[in-house]
Amino acid sequence: MSAAGCFVVFPRGKSGGVAEGDSATAAAVIVEGGRATATKIVQGHAGAPYLAGLLYHREGQVFEEVVRSRYWNKLSLVSASTSQLSVTL
Repeated sequence: MSAAGCFVVFPRGKSGGVAEGDSATAAAVIVEGGRATATKIVQGHAGAPYLAGLLYHREGQVFEEVVRSRYWNKLSLVSASTSQLSVTL
């Protein structure tokens, strides 16, 4: 069985929400047979401030950058806020 995941994080300690241009770190991993077979970490920036339901505007560019790899052909990303975005690479 295989599974893949990715996540974007923003610095702690700032007051208020994420603003356009704030630094971001994204990580992705593929696990096959219980072992990580591919990992990638990139640094980027928020493309927009936080807006409910518009995950792609804030995190899409750094998400796309972290999953651009020979290991992924298509990845579907779903946020916890029910927004869905698909990146076909």
